[in-house]
Amino acid sequence: MSYTPKVSFEFFPPKDELGETALFETVAELVKHSPEFVSITYGAGGSTRDKTLKWTKALKNDYGLNTVMHFTCYGNTIESVNALLNELHQEKIASILALRGDPTNNPTDIKSKAFDNAEGLVRYLKTSAPSFEIGVAGYPEKHPESLNIAEDISFLKRKVDAGASYIITQLFFDNVHYFRFLENLQRARVDIPVYAGIMPASSYAQVMKFTKMCAVQVPAKLSKKLDGVSETEAVKYGIEFSIEQCRSLLEQGVCSLHFYTMNKHPNIKTILENL
Repeated sequence: MSYTPKVSFEFFPPKDELGETALFETVAELVKHSPEFVSITYGAGGSTRDKTLKWTKALKNDYGLNTVMHFTCYGNTIESVNALLNELHQEKIASILALRGDPTNNPTDIKSKAFDNAEGLVRYLKTSAPSFEIGVAGYPEKHPESLNIAEDISFLKRKVDAGASYIITQLFFDNVHYFRFLENLQRARVDIPVYAGIMPASSYAQVMKFTKMCAVQVPAKLSKKLDGVSETEAVKYGIEFSIEQCRSLLEQGVCSLHFYTMNKHPNIKTILENL
């Protein structure tokens, strides 16, 4: 049976005019693929809050996209959360990705005392703004700070029980981890949509960085192909690998792919055209 998968895209707020141009070009190309939604990231310690809000509104108002704004515990107080909720409500933006977020090394960073983790944030959002759809992050290979998979699934179930209605996964390169993750969710009686997080590899240094930062395992065939080759060759193989990975997911019944774009469109566009 042939069908068109649901796709969604993640962008991050650009830092300068050159970055803004790149993001505009990326959105203009990827909007042609009719994404179910797009999401805008929130910098460590809430460092990009104003830019995140600006681009959340722009993508909704200028492109008519269903836009999801990232919310984090770090960098927010209850007052700032309420202010953001009011602004999103006025803009008719009704979906939030609730995350704990990451602190920076700056000791003056503000961490909301009310929300030590995403579960508390989800619970508050669900109570204060019940009309909002709330998504949360899932980790097929467990969060780096979790002791084991069972503990990680337990934390995720608590976020879902608090009011989350969908899950976007961390990137993964081996589909075995994703399907094992779904099995664990089923055993935990978590039955909400799960979007598979896909990031096309573009260099050996990139995949090694994510291996360390996100505790993501990289298949040997991917790392070997990327090691020691030119940037052009690395991008080409990364695209081929992602096409193969996505095809395998689709063939096994996955219907929702969430692409971490890094504000670049050529690789994502090629992958989608091949699918």
